[in-house]
Amino acid sequence: MMTVSKGKNFTFWKARFRKEPYSMTAQDLFTSAFEDTNAQDRLLRWGDEENPEYANFHSFITKFAHYRGFFCAEFLSYDKDRVEHTIEEDFDKPEIDSTHLPPPINQQFVDGRLHLVCYENDLVLAQDRRLMGYHLVKYLNALLPNYDQINFPEDQKIILQRPVSENKRGIIKGVKGINLSADLIKNENSGGSYIWESIKTFARGYSPTAFDSDTEGFIEEKDMRVSMYLRWDQRYKEQRGESDKVDAFANSLRYINEEIDVEILTSSGRWQRYKDFILTANRSVKHIDDKPDNQDIFHKMIDWHKKLKNDGDI
Repeated sequence: MMTVSKGKNFTFWKARFRKEPYSMTAQDLFTSAFEDTNAQDRLLRWGDEENPEYANFHSFITKFAHYRGFFCAEFLSYDKDRVEHTIEEDFDKPEIDSTHLPPPINQQFVDGRLHLVCYENDLVLAQDRRLMGYHLVKYLNALLPNYDQINFPEDQKIILQRPVSENKRGIIKGVKGINLSADLIKNENSGGSYIWESIKTFARGYSPTAFDSDTEGFIEEKDMRVSMYLRWDQRYKEQRGESDKVDAFANSLRYINEEIDVEILTSSGRWQRYKDFILTANRSVKHIDDKPDNQDIFHKMIDWHKKLKNDGDI
């Protein structure tokens, strides 16, 4: 068994609901839904006729615990075609472990891993490049209506938002423009294969026909760095308040990959980096056989949440 320390990125999120007020907090919702369940009850198969690319993609909350008043969980995805950590055990248990072993026949393989801690409607996530907040939201909204004990109707949705630090909200008042740039390296190990799709997804939110064509025959994506500049037309004033605009802006970028550089042009004429005022941190976490030690990562995520509270960031 090899034990080392590695850096893990933590991000802060806020849970909201499509229909508010809702009678439960996210923490109460998770606790009530997942207590006294087996892994099989928490398993979601993503593939269907509309999403054939996810035919082998499954995800589930494999372990959860309660530390220091927080709901804590490990969220895994697995793919039949990938070989990394193997899932050794049957799914009829409350918890499932994974281990680094040569792949046997007819066994599933861990494709992505996400850790979360939740207090009321505050969440801290430790994501990886294959399993992110976007996947967690899709998983929860697909699975939660199945639990009769929580009365979560199908037309209700949980939404994860990325708030700006309370201490830095004034930085992006009066946003005039935004610049997104990234290297388009088709390298699965670096996560680069997702960058182009992330930029296209963001752009289509403003222009549905943006980036409908590809770059084949023009230049290889591995040789490209793309930069996209969006400018707000000041002739059209939104009716929403300044604070609402800050939140809406931050949420537009909440699923942008870390490999994408985001800069914001403020009304003062200064460029500000997006990552300088969102809530994120890097902490050293104990890993055993290349997996984060759950107890260590959960406590460090909770410690960071408490620091955010004490510093007035949330």
